[in-house]
Formats: sequence, C-alpha cells, structure tokens
Amino acid sequence: MKNSLVAISVFFAAAVGLFMPRAGQIIAQNVMLEPGEALRSVHVEARHYLTMAACAALSNGLCLMAFGLTWVAAVAFLFCGVLLVSALVDHWHNLLPDVVTLTLLWIGLLVSVGHAFASPVDAILGAVAGYVGLRTVSIGAAVATGRDGIGGGDFKLLAAIGAWLGWQVLLPVVLISSVVAVAHGLWLKRGGKGHENLAYGPGLTLGALVMLFSNPLIF
Repeated sequence: MKNSLVAISVFFAAAVGLFMPRAGQIIAQNVMLEPGEALRSVHVEARHYLTMAACAALSNGLCLMAFGLTWVAAVAFLFCGVLLVSALVDHWHNLLPDVVTLTLLWIGLLVSVGHAFASPVDAILGAVAGYVGLRTVSIGAAVATGRDGIGGGDFKLLAAIGAWLGWQVLLPVVLISSVVAVAHGLWLKRGGKGHENLAYGPGLTLGALVMLFSNPLIF
C-alpha cells in the first residue's frame, strides 16, 4: 500500500511538472511591468515540459525520502514546486513576480507555526535577514560598480526561503547561488553573451533545495 502511494505521488508530481512551464508563462504575462518594459519572447518547447516534469518528480521523491508520507512532505513539495516555477520565470524573463515571492513568504511563515522546517522565531528572523541582508549587499555593489546587479525580486525570494527554512540557511544559500551565478556568467561569456543580465533566481532555488534536503538526508 505504501509503495503504491509513493508511486502515485511521484506520478502526480511529474504531471504537475508538465504544467509548470505553462504556469510560468501565465504568471509572467499577467505581471504589471514598468512603462516601456516588455517580456522576452520565449518559445516553450517539449524539452522544457520534460525537464520540469523530471525536476518535479525528483523533488517529490526526495521529499518522500526525507520526510516520509507526512504533511511535512506535502508542504515541502509545494515549496519545491513554487521555487521551480519562480526559477523558470526568472531564467526566461529576468523577473520574480511579487505574486510568487510574497505568497511563498507568507506560506512559509504560516508553515513555521507547525515547526515543519524552522521555528516561528527562526522563520521571522530568516525572512527579515534574507531581505535586509541581500538588499544591503545590493546597495554596496551598486555604490561600488555604479550599476544595479540584484533585482528586488531576489530580495523577496531570499526572504521567502528564510521564512521556510530559517535564518541559519541563508549564508549557504547565498554562497551556492553565487557559485551558480559565476558559472552561468562564464558560460554566457564563452558563448559571446556576456552582456546579458544574470538571473539569480535559479541559483537561489538550487541553494534552497540543497539546504532543504541536506539535513534530513545527509546529516
């Protein structure tokens, strides 16, 4: 019976993953942009659907391995799913909509009441430290370089991650996202696209997923 429930859960997760690219496009298309701004033109291909289905199924399997057939595993998969969609939207459009980041933030604070991944105190401190810390870094970078390198959506996404996982994970998440950003920047430069703005959302997402699963599965 348990194996059947696990199989059904993973299959359901893969089906949800197939919808993620379309959900990302719907969210992006309904965002209020500044005057003169426009979304990038993105052609959603079969590989996008298959990749997101595989990522969703994998994250669901890891949730079940880490937390079992519990409500914690269910909300962990919700966390993973929203992060994956936000990473996809940011990768495509350099955009992290408030409807995604702020919703994730408030759900994370609510989940902390049940001590799923962090205590309410750690969650509140994580949300505040995530936003204020990254904004401070951004201001310092802007003063030093004369250009903005980190968008407001990144502050809110890190705040949401802090609300879910607590303030203790913020430094590792930022370090992982920095490594991803540097690697992505070098890849773009190699392809002659070094002038493009980097999306930090995918790196923050990877860092959050690593920290979500590292403690229950490794330690």
